[in-house]
Amino acid sequence: MLLSITEGLGIGWILPQVPEFLRSSPKLTLNLRCSQTPPDLLRLEADVSVQLRRPEGADLKVMKLGYLHMMFFASQSYIDAHGCPTSLPELENHRLVVLTDEGGNWENAYQKALSGILSSGLVALRNNVSSAHFWSVVNGAGIGILPTYVKALGSNLVPLDIGEFHKHEIWLTYRSDAKRIARVRKTIDWITRSFDPGRFPWFREDFIHPSRFAEMYKGGPLAGTLLNVQPHR
Repeated sequence: MLLSITEGLGIGWILPQVPEFLRSSPKLTLNLRCSQTPPDLLRLEADVSVQLRRPEGADLKVMKLGYLHMMFFASQSYIDAHGCPTSLPELENHRLVVLTDEGGNWENAYQKALSGILSSGLVALRNNVSSAHFWSVVNGAGIGILPTYVKALGSNLVPLDIGEFHKHEIWLTYRSDAKRIARVRKTIDWITRSFDPGRFPWFREDFIHPSRFAEMYKGGPLAGTLLNVQPHR
C-alpha cells in the first residue's frame, strides 16, 4: 500500500499515528512517500495521495479532508533572547526562518503576506524541507510559520498573536477504481478519520487559536514522536 503525502503532514501528523493503524491491520504493509511533488496516480506512482492542492483528472476521486492553518511560532529561548513581537510591523526587529522550495512558492507567499516588511536582512535561515524548518524554529534560529497543529502534538513552541498567516485545503485523492481494493479502502478510511475536523478542531475551516485546543479537543492523548523531543539548549 503506497501512500504519498506532503513531507510536513507525513512526518508531523500521519507518522505518529502509523503504529496504531498497523496494529489494527497486521497484514498490511504501508509504504509512506513524503514529497512535495504530487504523484501521478494514473501511472500507479501511489495508491492514495494527500496534498495541499486540489488534484485534477477525470479518473480520480477527490475529497477535501480539512484545512491546514498556518501561523507564526517562536521558541521560548528565542523570545527570552529577542522579545516577542505582537504585530506584523514588529517583525522588522526580528529574524525569520523561511521554508522555501525550488520554485520559490513558499517564500513568495512570505513576500506577499509581509509586503513592505520582509527583506533579505530579516531572513536568518532558509530550509527546503518542513522537518528542518520545524527544528530551526524549535532550536531558536528565528521566528517561523508552522501549522497550528504542532501545538496540539506537545510542541512547547509559542504561538505569536499576530494573526493567521495562511490557510491550505487538504485533499485526499485516489483512482476511481482503487476503493474496491480492501487495503486501499481501509487506508482511505483511516486517513479520513485522521483529518476529521469534528475530532480535531485545528483542521476546521475556521481558524482556531492553539490556546483553545485544550478546551475543544475531546479525544485521547495525541502521539507526537518528533514534537515531544526537547529542543537543544
